[in-house]
Amino acid sequence: ILVFISTAVFAQKFENSISTSKFSIADKSFPAFKTYFDYKPSSIEKSWWKYSRQFGKPLNMRKYYQGTIPREMEGSVVEIILYSKPIRSNDGSSFSLAIDDQTLPANKKEEYLAQLKLILMEFKRYFYLEKYEQQLSKVTKLAEKNGTLASKLEGAPKEDLLEELQILSREVDRIKIKIIGLQQ
Repeated sequence: ILVFISTAVFAQKFENSISTSKFSIADKSFPAFKTYFDYKPSSIEKSWWKYSRQFGKPLNMRKYYQGTIPREMEGSVVEIILYSKPIRSNDGSSFSLAIDDQTLPANKKEEYLAQLKLILMEFKRYFYLEKYEQQLSKVTKLAEKNGTLASKLEGAPKEDLLEELQILSREVDRIKIKIIGLQQ
């Protein structure tokens, strides 16, 4: 169990990189930003659904997600439509977030694009923070279980569990460092 947890935590690494891209639906193309997650698309979809409900109305369009930010939000003069889609790649997924720029005022497009990039970065932080907190909870529960078991044992089995507890303690510290890094 311990090897699995260590591998799972070390394999998941938050990277701050976001690149410019395009998002196409039928014959329309929209400006977008793309980033990489080392998780499956289904995990990203669930988290995006939950996150985007905080500021808009998401819809599952089967091949992509469409989110509408009402005109009243963020002091906007127009309703903003976002498109998103996670795509499986190598050991994880790429995630694109686009904005329908057709109805945006021409003199404000750059501001909206900057906001789109910020939304993507904040979502990525939210996603990884949620995953790291889940990992922290699992490792902490395992440490508590092993601590309780160790208190009931004697000799070599107790020593083995105490070594495992030290490893779990270091794992908890590593996850906490990752969480602190995301919050800065």
